Order: sequence, then C-alpha cells, then structure tokens
Amino acid sequence: MAALIPGGSYALAMAAGQVAHRILAADKLSFLTEKVAKSVLLIQMDANVARNLEEMMHAHDEFDNILLGFREGKGTSGVDRERFVSVNNALKHVEELWAPYRVAIEEIVEAGSVDDAHSHMILDNDEALEHACHEVVRKLEEAYGDVDIDLALALALDFAGRQRMYTQKICKEIAFTALGKDADEHHKKFKKNATKFGKIIDALINGGNGMITMAKPPSSEAMSALVKLQEQWVAIEPTVTKLDSEAIPAVADIVTFCSEMDAIELTAEDVALQYENAIKATS
Repeated sequence: MAALIPGGSYALAMAAGQVAHRILAADKLSFLTEKVAKSVLLIQMDANVARNLEEMMHAHDEFDNILLGFREGKGTSGVDRERFVSVNNALKHVEELWAPYRVAIEEIVEAGSVDDAHSHMILDNDEALEHACHEVVRKLEEAYGDVDIDLALALALDFAGRQRMYTQKICKEIAFTALGKDADEHHKKFKKNATKFGKIIDALINGGNGMITMAKPPSSEAMSALVKLQEQWVAIEPTVTKLDSEAIPAVADIVTFCSEMDAIELTAEDVALQYENAIKATS
C-alpha cells in the first residue's frame, strides 16, 4: 500500500480531509466487490438468500453511486468530480470491469438465484475488479501527494480502509471451501487473509511493526474503535482456527461465521471513519 507521494496542481486546492474521503470512497469499491462475491457463494449455499440478494443490490447501487461522484460530482457519496487524468484512466478500467459484473448482479437479483453462468461471471472476475479498484486508490495517493497530510497517517488511513474489504474476502475464501471448490487453495487464502487482518489491527494500534512504520491512531475515538475491533477479532480467532482445520466446513458454521464477520466489518467501517474525521479536524 502506497503512502502519498508528490503529485499535481489540483491537489493544492483540496484539503487533506477531502482527499482522505476520496481515498476511502475508492477503497470502498474493493469492499463492495468482495461483498458481492461473498453473497453469491452464500446464495449458492441457500443461506439467507433474501438478505444476500438485498445486500448484493445495495452493493451494486453504492458502487454506482461512488463512480457517479468521481465521474460527474453527483450522487450522495460526497465525492467531487475527478480531474486527474491518471486517476480517471484507472477509474475507466474499473468501469469496464464493473459493467458486466453489475449486469450479472441485476440478473441474479431478478432471478432470485445464482446459476453457473452468473456464478462464474462474478467469482472468476472479482479479484481482477478488486485489484483495479485498489489501483484507483494508488493513483489517488500519487495524484494528491502535494496535499499537506502526514505520510505516516496517510499510510495508516490506507490500511484502515482496506480492513473493510478483508472482512468480506475472508468469508468468501472459507465459503469456497464449504462448496468444495479448490478447497486447499482457498484454505490457504483464508488463512493468509485472516492472518493479515489481525496483523494490520496490531500495526494500526502500535504505529507499525518491525517491517513498516505508520502513524498511531490519530484520536481517542480511532483508538477506541481499533481496540473494539481487536477484541472482536480475538474473540473470533478460535472459530477461524476451527474452520481452517476442517477440509470442508459445515455450511451452518460458515453462515454463522460470516454473520459474525459482518459485525466486525461495521467496526472496521467505524475505524476508517474515525481516521477520516481526525484528518478533517487537522486540515
């Protein structure tokens, strides 16, 4: 994850708090992409179908809304129209990948179920879309590097924002194993992402680790949200270990775990918000 580096002239006209909001909005596109993929797998398990269809459509609408902000400065995301060519080029790539993805969501919701063709459309392309979304974040960081924002805090903001996505990716990977789809590969990804999630929480609280330095929580509210996130993660880690030890976990256990991870995602969202608020307060 890149820290902010020197960029261009438009950045000088935008406060650091506004830039932080743009970065977190772009980062949320990755979260929404993985949320849809997770929901597809849960629907295939016949788990909370109505709720997952609703969440897919909500993700669809929020993704569109964020793109509308970047493209035209409209919608309710609070994002103004993007002016940097490099960022717009990255956004264009996202829109190209998003176009068939969003159609697949609409058709799944209309049908109320997931067939093989639509499953492949989502699950064969979610990582490419997620990576393209994070490239937008990287280009934003480069373009707005002239903004007066502490680089160590910018790095922490980036990590805090991506934690939302990891909650969905962790659920997606273990859901794959429950369906018997390349179980060994997805167990490895499940464990890798779960480990990464825990290490990022510790790094955010401590201001980095042996490999990377970042700002410590910028406010008492940010620290409180992080402590809550850490407590929730510690409580669920035994379940992570149990699920990872089972070649093909029970569907009921996956559904329960994903519901618990949704609660953790809400806290991760609050962490990101508190970082954004702290940056706004000093800009």
